[in-house]
Amino acid sequence: MKPRVFNLACCTVLAGAATILLGGCRPVAHPPVALDAATRLRHPVALEVVDQGRRLLVCNRRSGSISLVDLKLGAVVAEADVADQLSDLAHAPQRDLVVTLDDQKSELITLRQVGLEFQPLGRVAVPAHPVSVVLLPDAKTAFVASLWARQLSVVDLTHPAAPRVVTKTDLPFPPRKQYLLPGGSELIVADAFGGGLVVIDPSSGRLLATQELNAHNLRGLAVAPAQRELLVSHQTLMSENATTEFDVHWGTVMVNVLEAVPLTELTSSKPRKQRAARLTYLGTADQAAGDPDDVLVTSDGHRVVALAGTSEVAIYRPGNGDEFERVTVGRRPTALALNATGDTVIVANMYSDSLSLVDLKTARVVQEISLGPQPELTRVDWGERWFHDASLSSDGWFSCHSCHTDGHSNGRLNDNFGDGGTGAPKRVLALSEVAHTAPWAWNGKMADLSEQVRKSIKTTMRGPDPTDDQVAAIAAYLGTLRAPPSLAASRGTIDRSLVAFGKSVFQRLNCVECHRPPYYTTPETYTVDIAAGQEQQDFNPPSLLGVSQRRHLFHDNRASDLKSVLVGHNHGLEGPLIDSDLKALLAFLQSL
Repeated sequence: MKPRVFNLACCTVLAGAATILLGGCRPVAHPPVALDAATRLRHPVALEVVDQGRRLLVCNRRSGSISLVDLKLGAVVAEADVADQLSDLAHAPQRDLVVTLDDQKSELITLRQVGLEFQPLGRVAVPAHPVSVVLLPDAKTAFVASLWARQLSVVDLTHPAAPRVVTKTDLPFPPRKQYLLPGGSELIVADAFGGGLVVIDPSSGRLLATQELNAHNLRGLAVAPAQRELLVSHQTLMSENATTEFDVHWGTVMVNVLEAVPLTELTSSKPRKQRAARLTYLGTADQAAGDPDDVLVTSDGHRVVALAGTSEVAIYRPGNGDEFERVTVGRRPTALALNATGDTVIVANMYSDSLSLVDLKTARVVQEISLGPQPELTRVDWGERWFHDASLSSDGWFSCHSCHTDGHSNGRLNDNFGDGGTGAPKRVLALSEVAHTAPWAWNGKMADLSEQVRKSIKTTMRGPDPTDDQVAAIAAYLGTLRAPPSLAASRGTIDRSLVAFGKSVFQRLNCVECHRPPYYTTPETYTVDIAAGQEQQDFNPPSLLGVSQRRHLFHDNRASDLKSVLVGHNHGLEGPLIDSDLKALLAFLQSL
């Protein structure tokens, strides 16, 4: 498919009273405005500085387009429609090669950048839901992390018009962020939801080491100048502290940090918890810093962190320890890049559809660049924004997304008032298909989704009273969240005959009494042998859709996997299953 391209090489633009042509003409002092800029939502998610620092590539998730920004002019000079939706982008200057990901069709796409044009070259299918791409220094190999397939693909780009997948490596978690260590010696892949990190051998794609941080939402990776430690921005939900006004206000429920992990420990083949970690705490009471995202480290030691939940960036100066300056930018900054001279950070603001240029010396925004006009937002659009906005919590410590990562779950325990009391922390539930799985809360006593949203904001997030419009918008957004595909479906490994037999076992054992199709739940509560202390004996069964993508099960995460549910805990069973029934039942559950 040839991308639709809007460019200003031959397009008239206005700058004050002057009219110029960009093709060969000298720009005037004021930034131009493209006359043909499409009105739509773009949602930038990735940046690449190109053309010796003169221009910037912007990967737009929502519009599926790539914008080309002239940094001197401070304007978009071209925009190419590439796919329905894009998730990441990488650039190889020595080959004028652009690599991007279509996460709707699960494809890697190659393009050639020539001036203001993007020439389509090739495509190749990759495992389900690709979310990040990294290139080796020679730009002949790409690594693609696929979320729901839990795989890392090595893609040969020797011939960009015919890219091909060489190997696939199974990962122990759904991945998102990747980071290639200096020199290309090892590739780091981070957990999309929990605290997992793996080290990959770039030459073979082989998994070398696995580590686990006491963390979730690992969103930024960078190496410090000394190159002895990996900086990881993340959150940690503290299950031992209830969501009282006191604990939320003082930041003891949700911790937002920049963690320094020694590379020697990270690349060790012996897995271990990083408990004696060196942490830089982001935010304080009365001025929290929810949802840290991308991280950037300059050659002279500046550290910059995007604070997505509070729409700011934090700048740490060399020698200033843990003190940082906060700079307000556009709504939900999630990607950072450094200009050619290394003195300005370029910030992609997802929901503002804009770029903020921040001067590192003065810690001030020196320029704002619009990626194009936005249409009037729908209720769902507003709901998505509020879902990711930490201002709904006390002081801005966390957003809905902090616990319900990307609408799913961070998998951790939280001691909140959702069930009427505290003292028995429970697993954060995924929100996929939540509009179809009434009632809500583990005790099933919330019959209205909007009221559940309101209660969560007031008693878990402890923020200001939400407006009716905010509550309705968030509930509308939740109604769009679909269950993830099963791990087996994402990897193409479903044994349909075994799944069919497993479905008959599921029905014969009367599992449908509590987990009734099509959403594999029911509105009732049931007394089960996993009580949460004295107060709670009855539970509303969570939906089983997408259950293979969960790392722990039951309300307190006591079961490590589905087999543990059936064998270790004999959940819902009168006695042990014979091997053939167990194998089939597991295959069926893992297909949902």
